[in-house]
Amino acid sequence: MTTKRLGLIMNGVTGRMGLNQHLIRSIVAIRDQGGVLLANGDRVMPDPILVGRDAEKVAALAKRFDIIRHTTDLDKALADKNDEVFFDAATTGAPLAADQGDQRRQACLLREADRDQSQ
Repeated sequence: MTTKRLGLIMNGVTGRMGLNQHLIRSIVAIRDQGGVLLANGDRVMPDPILVGRDAEKVAALAKRFDIIRHTTDLDKALADKNDEVFFDAATTGAPLAADQGDQRRQACLLREADRDQSQ
């Protein structure tokens, strides 16, 4: 049985909802339980990269939860094809500029296309 790494870009997790609901209660909890066990006996292990505007806050969260990867550079994180999932918990009251939203959607679509071609 194998463990599959699931690269996960987590943007905006320094906020209350992103931190408590999604990082601590979901991703950290899953990781601490040894990942998600699949029916065939394999496991999926989340490997998050924390992304935020405040380098000190993001670094402190990463250290607190023993997460190796963190950055303030969302574009660089999105460009990494080893990360398959993009989660955005950034402020919902401030919509993204159209070009930023397009870039994010493009990155997700490209990953899906790459994944489909490799299957």
